[in-house]
Amino acid sequence: MKSKGIFLLVFLAILAITATAFADYTKIADNTVPAYTNSALTKRNGNERVDKGDRVTVHQETPNAYYVTYPVRNGTKTRWVPKNIFNNVPQGSNPKGYFDGLVSNSNQQIRVTGWAFDRDNVNEQIHVHVYIGGPAGSGEGHDIIANKHRPDVGRAFAGAGDYHGFDEVITTQRAGKQEVYIYAINVGGGQNIELGHKTVDIKASSHNPMGYFDGVVSNSNNTVTVTGWALDKDDVNAQIRVHIYIGGPAGTGEGHDIHANKHRPDVNQVYAGTGEYHGFNEVIKTNRTGRQEVYAYAINIGGGNNTELGHKTIDIKSSKPIPAPVQEQDGYIKTNGARLNFRVAPNGAIIDKINNGTSVKVLAHNNPNGWSKIRYNGREGYVSSQYISPVPPIPVNPVSQKLQQLANGANGYKMGTKYTGSGQCRGFANMVYLATFQGVQYISGYTNSNYSAASIAGSHEVGHLFNFGTGATAEVKALFMKARPGAFVQMGRRYTLNSTRTAPSPHSAILYSVSDGGVQFYEANTDGKNTIKVNTYSWAELAQKNKGFTIYEPNNYALK
Repeated sequence: MKSKGIFLLVFLAILAITATAFADYTKIADNTVPAYTNSALTKRNGNERVDKGDRVTVHQETPNAYYVTYPVRNGTKTRWVPKNIFNNVPQGSNPKGYFDGLVSNSNQQIRVTGWAFDRDNVNEQIHVHVYIGGPAGSGEGHDIIANKHRPDVGRAFAGAGDYHGFDEVITTQRAGKQEVYIYAINVGGGQNIELGHKTVDIKASSHNPMGYFDGVVSNSNNTVTVTGWALDKDDVNAQIRVHIYIGGPAGTGEGHDIHANKHRPDVNQVYAGTGEYHGFNEVIKTNRTGRQEVYAYAINIGGGNNTELGHKTIDIKSSKPIPAPVQEQDGYIKTNGARLNFRVAPNGAIIDKINNGTSVKVLAHNNPNGWSKIRYNGREGYVSSQYISPVPPIPVNPVSQKLQQLANGANGYKMGTKYTGSGQCRGFANMVYLATFQGVQYISGYTNSNYSAASIAGSHEVGHLFNFGTGATAEVKALFMKARPGAFVQMGRRYTLNSTRTAPSPHSAILYSVSDGGVQFYEANTDGKNTIKVNTYSWAELAQKNKGFTIYEPNNYALK
């Protein structure tokens, strides 16, 4: 009976000890602490540690220790641990995670990597807040999600799952050396935690601003009106400042600060994606009068330096009478591509021809009767006022410039001369094509059935149109509007009434320009004498004179 009593007491003691089994406790120590069994297992490896905020399951207790199960890399561990590191009030877990890496590989960008999750809901990909330039509340903030594949996290923390990584490229306004702080955002009970902070040198964009000083006039006493445009590709959404100096360059003239924020849709047409509000058109009051040099500067933002947009001379009107000098203004020849007659007097003898886009000095505008007096190449004369513009033309296609140089040049390409090489029209077209573009080869062969070439190495077909009627102007226009200057055009011509041939006449040409009204061909032998010409054709003429077209362009459309 005595032995039975002892056994009963032991059983009741064990029952009292195990009464706390499977209760949750939360670690409250400030540092990570090993789970102890004996000296051989203490700090055995990184998997033996319990982090602050981890939940553990208590199986047994003594006055000074708990016997607990806790998560490790490859499952769970069960160990005795000191009581003084636990709080017996259940509460939510804080997030866990790590800030692995930080680099800046591109201008105004950083890449952050790491992982984060919250034991309160391991199925949720939690938010991660990134602050550039200082801790939370002071730095530039960004919100990302820890949802990338990180199977190593799932292996290290059993049951957490494999999709708690983050690897994000973030665009920032900050540049230079910056502190980057990362925080895991809590879900459920608990609080946000800092995953760490690192220092990075963020590369800065280095575009200089760009623009043009279009013009300056003085329409009233002691004022000038300046026009132009300016932008900085470091931030195309910004309407940048422009500094105007009257009477000398920066640091010497009378300074004025304006903004390039006026509507200039033509700028966005040339520099796609920059926006339509980068113009300036400002009336400036000044103490300067008489003849003055006016300088305009685009003020840089981000990396780079300020840019001088140009300087111009102006006679500023004064409330005090002054002798009126000849007022010169910058002007630009603006035609549809043709050269403009330069005459000795209105309707007088032609003394020269001026290319489209050429800069001239305007001495008297629209006087008399629609004529402007200008200075060009050191000579004074007259041109029709309708072809004078105060602003330069929008830059033309570089290929068009190359073709103009060839057509106005020498060495077998000049308009009005004879082509003396082999192959007549196709030989001339190929000579221009090979001289203009990289990576193209001679386009050869001709097929009467479809008016196309047989060999086009280095080129590709833009489109074709076969066996159409003489009234198919819309179809012909649609085909050529797909092409760019410099394209090789292979065509089959219709015959004149006195032709006795039974097949179309082949012809080759280079597309010199294309517009809403028609095309220009750079071609030879249209007169049967191998003369080199730039001929203009309306859409109706192309449909009437031809029976088929195939258009080719270089694969890379790169100038030679």
